[in-house]
Amino acid sequence: MRRTIIFSVMLLTIISLVACATRSPSPTGTTATAPPVPGIAVPGEQVPFEVCGESTTWSRPTEEEQKAEWWDSAVCR
Repeated sequence: MRRTIIFSVMLLTIISLVACATRSPSPTGTTATAPPVPGIAVPGEQVPFEVCGESTTWSRPTEEEQKAEWWDSAVCR
């Protein structure tokens, strides 16, 4: 439990620092934006991919089946 709290506080601190860094006012009074990062797609950019496998018989489980699987898993215990 203590590790979870410490991790949560650290994560929130990092998120806050990143948010503040990208929203700090510039000398002209406008909001600064982060510079583009190489390797990150821009909205609307095509991303190449290859389908390496697929199932033609799989279907999404019902909402009830998903909830039962989630709540019965070790993650939620």
